[in-house]
Amino acid sequence: MKTDVDVEHSEVIEYWRSYCDKGVIKAGRYFYTPVYWDDGEWMKKSPEFVKWAESVVRTLKKALIRDKELGSYVGHDAAEKIARGELKVIR
Repeated sequence: MKTDVDVEHSEVIEYWRSYCDKGVIKAGRYFYTPVYWDDGEWMKKSPEFVKWAESVVRTLKKALIRDKELGSYVGHDAAEKIARGELKVIR
């Protein structure tokens, strides 16, 4: 079964998996929107959803390494490979 989800209006976290192949990695993305524009005004998503989504973001940030040069978070294995020149980051 295929289902379309309206990520702007729904209470979901969207994740775009990173691309990785032959020593090259392209950043993925993880995000959610706490508000959306509807019929001329900003609408807030439920406080329970926003609290949960923020807790997931905090947990991810603790598990990953912030690469200041890239302006991104990377996993430990990727960070080591980037440092050794074995992995190139593309945008």
